[in-house]
Amino acid sequence: MANGLGSFLIFIVYTATGGELTSDKIFPTLFVMGFLKQAANSYAQGITLFYDFMLLFERVRQIIELPEVRLIGGTQEAPLSEKNAIEYGNYNAYWTDQSQDDKPVLKNLNLNIQKNTLTAIIGKIGSGKSTLLNHFLRNFEG
Repeated sequence: MANGLGSFLIFIVYTATGGELTSDKIFPTLFVMGFLKQAANSYAQGITLFYDFMLLFERVRQIIELPEVRLIGGTQEAPLSEKNAIEYGNYNAYWTDQSQDDKPVLKNLNLNIQKNTLTAIIGKIGSGKSTLLNHFLRNFEG
């Protein structure tokens, strides 16, 4: 049974104090113990969930308070081929944050994306996917 030890102790105390155990006392007691256990578990899960939300909100607050760093890069010209919607040749992009030691975050990028096609940008964390998308959306200076 789910409430084994607690129910057993209740029944021991009940019989030790002179009570008589019958089925009309045992089954409602087991039902109430199961209900109380479920309520206690739900309460504990609620506290854990609340704590997780507090951590999440703290992380979001820390990210929002980070200083803004802008992307600077070369200019993008109209695609040379009429088939392409986007074309880059040996493109370099840099973050304006001086802690990056002026190393390009996108280096010698060559990219052709044809019109009316679905293109996926995939890669490891920190490989420049968001930087590339920021440039596509023209969130850069230069």
